[in-house]
Amino acid sequence: MPEEFRYRVIHETSYLYSGRIDLCHSLCCLCPRDTPFQTRASHFMAIEPRPEVIGDHVDFFGNHRNVFSVQHSHEKLLVRSTSEVRISTSPRPWEGEFEDLPWERVAAELPALRGEATRAIGGFRLASPATAPLAELRDYTLASFPAGTGVFAGCQALMDRVHRDFTYSPGSTAVHTSIQEVYSGRQGVCQDFAHLLLSGLRSIGLSARYVSGYLETLPPPGKPRLQGADASHAWIDVYVPGLDWVPFDPTNNLCPGPRHIVAAIGRDYFDVQPLRGIFLGSGSQSLGVRVDVARS
Repeated sequence: MPEEFRYRVIHETSYLYSGRIDLCHSLCCLCPRDTPFQTRASHFMAIEPRPEVIGDHVDFFGNHRNVFSVQHSHEKLLVRSTSEVRISTSPRPWEGEFEDLPWERVAAELPALRGEATRAIGGFRLASPATAPLAELRDYTLASFPAGTGVFAGCQALMDRVHRDFTYSPGSTAVHTSIQEVYSGRQGVCQDFAHLLLSGLRSIGLSARYVSGYLETLPPPGKPRLQGADASHAWIDVYVPGLDWVPFDPTNNLCPGPRHIVAAIGRDYFDVQPLRGIFLGSGSQSLGVRVDVARS
């Protein structure tokens, strides 16, 4: 196996308006992060029509964001993000031997964090708009964490149960579908399953964060790879003492490796929406999204 995988990621978003739009302000979260296993080699934004104002900054969570404003009349908007990333294929620390501390001990110690650790770790213990506490979900989570269970082992068990108990069903939920609706309906998509784990783990005192990104999809044997057939993906990271942040992907029931590309992290989806903004004009809009992940 090569020492690293190299990917080109294209994320294209288009808006077609039924009337003319006179002004739009947009915020993008499409630039892949640098992580201990991932390096962003390049990132380029192409916007049509050309914006009068464009800039970038790093947000509270360390994500690189692009901002722009189109200040003249237009009937459509195209935003294309092109990134090159390198991901190490070296073994991850959680794939070897380590001391998996009891979850009760970790949950009891996290509130005592101070200074930078409070922002970087402790803040992800708290509920967020999309991960409100749910009594039934807390009980469901505790079933994977008997007394003395290690944090990593408990998260693996919870991930496995969510993968088995909930059906992946595109179109069954929307961006604003609540945790209660997802839990009761037992179906959803990767964003919903990430929110389920986040709500459950935070309700028992552990620190967990939402991860947005991409996943290389491999075609069936003998079949060509379809351009633009990929989609954005979501999973979570859990703070495991001694290992730092460990990723868990409940949609695929695995700990992400070199085929998962990290774009951004936050408390939930609404912290890391790929593209959001406001516009001034009349009529309706139609949205199109195309994602392509290709190994180079």
